Amino acid sequence: MADRLTHDKVMIACVTREVTLIVQPAIDNNVDRVHLIHFVKKSSDKSDRSDLYQEFYDENERRLKENGIEVVEHSDAAVYNFRAMMAEIYSILLDEKKNMKSQVYVNLSGGTSEYTAAAAITSMMFEDVEIFTVGKSYEGMTENYEQIRESCMKDGRLVGSCVKISGTYNIDRFPIEVPDRNLLKAYKVYCTMADNGHKVSNTAVIRNLILKDIWMSRGDMETGSVIKGTSVELEDPAKGYACPRSHEFEYARRQRGEAVQYFRNYVSEWLAKGWIRQINKTKRYMITPEGRNVLEIFCPSKVMAYDKDDIAVQVEKFCTD
Repeated sequence: MADRLTHDKVMIACVTREVTLIVQPAIDNNVDRVHLIHFVKKSSDKSDRSDLYQEFYDENERRLKENGIEVVEHSDAAVYNFRAMMAEIYSILLDEKKNMKSQVYVNLSGGTSEYTAAAAITSMMFEDVEIFTVGKSYEGMTENYEQIRESCMKDGRLVGSCVKISGTYNIDRFPIEVPDRNLLKAYKVYCTMADNGHKVSNTAVIRNLILKDIWMSRGDMETGSVIKGTSVELEDPAKGYACPRSHEFEYARRQRGEAVQYFRNYVSEWLAKGWIRQINKTKRYMITPEGRNVLEIFCPSKVMAYDKDDIAVQVEKFCTD
């Protein structure tokens, strides 16, 4: 299959009982090829429901091809089996990523819950794979309120989409690394300073990391003791964090060592994870969209309390003793 990957935009979707949720985003985003996942039962197991699902697949395929979009059918893996969906989607992404021109979009709408969970998890294992869902327009709904309510009723009671279940099935766990807590705390400080127009030089960020007991490059320490042995220990908060001239050489020595530790333990890690990127080969950096996502998900105020009022700013570098 890898030899035929010649297009740039690719979409992966699962077909059960939806058409518009799959076809429209493919057309709107000028997709060149769509991998359509559905499940075809053996002839002996087929039923009227199987025929209906096949009709939905056929209609998706027809409308996509009608719009000049290539369709790749995947019908062997059971769409209600999480492991099968993981394997199928992983295989598709591996093949597509062999061609660096392929920009892959994974549509989480319209498929089974097993497909949705597997697609979301698997997509996050690959770089440059975009995940999206589709919103339904109320004006374009095929059922009105009364029809929807009626379909969810049984014997005068609300039951939802079914009356009985066949059982509960555990979803397999796959290890996804959670960002280091200390690295996240430091990143929160960095972003808060940058977003509020403060200078984000090495010394400025390091000072705030030390004052917030986040400066852990020398190992875990008791709260408040992290300041000992650092450049901040030589600063006078009452004089705007200025350092007395009598400690000037020791101050510079400590700051040089801290700058090395800061880059090694924080900046290089943020760069490697894609949370920041270098600006035109300078020593300045900008926060990336991926970094913004990390900030919103892992560093909200209720989890990490740090805002603009907590930022410590050095007024003068040196002062008299």
